[in-house]
Amino acid sequence: MHFPLCATFISLAIASLGLAAPASNASVGIGQRSPNPDDWKTTLGWDGIVTPIEQIGTLVPWAGPGGQSKRALSKRTLGGLYICPGVDWSSDQGGLCAYTIFGDNQCVALSDPYRWSISSVGSDPGTWCILYQSTDCTWGASEWFSNPGVSELTGSWAAWNDNIGSIACWW
Repeated sequence: MHFPLCATFISLAIASLGLAAPASNASVGIGQRSPNPDDWKTTLGWDGIVTPIEQIGTLVPWAGPGGQSKRALSKRTLGGLYICPGVDWSSDQGGLCAYTIFGDNQCVALSDPYRWSISSVGSDPGTWCILYQSTDCTWGASEWFSNPGVSELTGSWAAWNDNIGSIACWW
């Protein structure tokens, strides 16, 4: 029988995608993994914790542009979104930065402490997102952005600083 070999292969494949979490970290979210020094989020100070989407907000239906640009699935995490309350990916506004993963062509209605308090936002390579003022991705849309995102919601992005009610992403 080849079942042990298959199980080992599947476990290694899941771990290489960063989707496996040690059981001891279940209480802090999806899990914590050792941050890869080459990962764009690690260079911004990401601690390796993947926050469950339920701690960021609620998924709501969205009929957006997803499916336009299906890219190769390698070398990226699908639907990864990194948000921070401070500019330049900082927690200086008293909140915590968070990284979460959600599906293609979905909208997350942000909840406290993230609703209307984000000052920098980014997505994984191959993931595009749109910011919305509404809490259901229906009105007040921004330009789309992709990796690495917007480190300071100032200048042409100033209207979005502390003014994001929901975010929709696709890959």
